Amino acid sequence: MQKSKSDLAAYLTVLRDVRFMQVHELRSQHLDYLVQGLVSGMSFLHEQEHLAVVKGIMPALINAIDSDLHRYKFRNVINLLTSFTDIHTSKPEIVTSDQLSTLHRMMNKYLVEYISQNKKDINGSEYANLIMQLANAQQMGFIGVYENRLLERIVQIFIKDHQELYFFSTADQLKLLKGFDVLIAQLENPKSYLNNVRTLLVQMTLNTPS
Repeated sequence: MQKSKSDLAAYLTVLRDVRFMQVHELRSQHLDYLVQGLVSGMSFLHEQEHLAVVKGIMPALINAIDSDLHRYKFRNVINLLTSFTDIHTSKPEIVTSDQLSTLHRMMNKYLVEYISQNKKDINGSEYANLIMQLANAQQMGFIGVYENRLLERIVQIFIKDHQELYFFSTADQLKLLKGFDVLIAQLENPKSYLNNVRTLLVQMTLNTPS
């Protein structure tokens, strides 16, 4: 109990400091750490005044991401979307559906411009997380903000380039299997893509050391 109280006190101190921080000056990695920290502390927050403080920070964070998105590393963009989605899932009053929709629009813009040239900048786990976030977008009603050609390109990267670019753990493979089933259903020719992806995943599973 004492540890929980001290953790809450430390977390609230950080929140008070964040309100006066120039978040637009943070680098993508630091902003990523900040949002992950907010996610980690969600379990401490129950009183409305505490929740209101975090909610008040969100517009500035989202604006900061939007202003400098072109400078962000690919992995940090994926991590940020994952963190905001986690907050929305656990505390939807803090990150609203409209704000999460805005973040998905920003992600679409980023991916359209950078997916081909930056695909080597992430690892297999981060690619799997991207697929899961796109699957979550479909289940939450946000997939419509993504261009269909972009979604096809992301799936094609797995089909054509995954052996050269990525190593996938067993956990990553399970994410891909679940995520692709949801994501590929949005494409114009889903059956062909799904057959290819499932075949590759089966081969990958058979070749993964036990």
